[in-house]
Amino acid sequence: NKFAKTAVAICTSIAITQFLAWIGSTTYSYKALRNTALIAIIFQWIVFFHASGIIFGNERTEKYYDLTGASTYISLVFTTVHWRGGFDSMGIKQFILNICVLLWALRLGTFLYYRSIKNNGIDSRFTEIKQSLGRFVTAWTLQGVWVFITALPIFYLNTNKISTNVSHANFNILNVFGLLLWLFGFLFETIADVQKLLWRMKEANHHSFICYGLWSLSRHPNYFGEICIWIGFYIASYSEFETNLQAIAALISPIFVTLLLVYISGIPLLESAADKQWGDDKAYKDYKQRVPVLIPWIGRTGDAPF
Repeated sequence: NKFAKTAVAICTSIAITQFLAWIGSTTYSYKALRNTALIAIIFQWIVFFHASGIIFGNERTEKYYDLTGASTYISLVFTTVHWRGGFDSMGIKQFILNICVLLWALRLGTFLYYRSIKNNGIDSRFTEIKQSLGRFVTAWTLQGVWVFITALPIFYLNTNKISTNVSHANFNILNVFGLLLWLFGFLFETIADVQKLLWRMKEANHHSFICYGLWSLSRHPNYFGEICIWIGFYIASYSEFETNLQAIAALISPIFVTLLLVYISGIPLLESAADKQWGDDKAYKDYKQRVPVLIPWIGRTGDAPF
């Protein structure tokens, strides 16, 4: 029944995050990681109680969904930094990595919330989901999982024992390459989002598809940028992990982001919606055959997943 499915989904979400907290932890960091995983999900539930109308009797709304996700990232970064002893307790590399996550979350959260306000708080993803309380709470719970897994590398680093190892103080080629890839992805995603936002502001474009700027190089340049961000972040973090097992466990972050966007909630949903709206439009057909679905210039075109 519906209750059983919801219970399984919630228990599985908690089990997955707790497993990742355990597998990448040390004796020193396990308690902090365990609590971080729990807070990531509980934070969503707190907002869910308002959004669902259970307490205040309001109509179910997804208006604060994306903003809550971004706020959770920011809150947990500051929380784990506080548990560690503050920014003064870390070297310049770890400080920069924390700033990267904070900048990304602040930028994405602000953009998504602004877009939500422009759409009167309506997100097409929730049209059917919010009709069922069980599916609605599952969606909020899964956002907690998304937060914890995506930012797993920084949570590992922030809860590790403070190291005085000289190798953690000096930049190496992986740190530099990873941070440059992160910056490239951050700028690519930001520019793509701004271009589409400005394009949508023009009334003449309300019923057409965007195909200029970065959108002429990739049909989903914002997702390409997002994937580059987390691959770059992992590479930049690699030499800072305390154990090999921790480095392997943290690899789930860029893999998870890539699979989520390419096969689950990103590209498939948008491609399906675009095909329904412009599938018979010759200009759209030409655009789809000419422009790669994800990776600019060298990516596959047409109906390929990436």
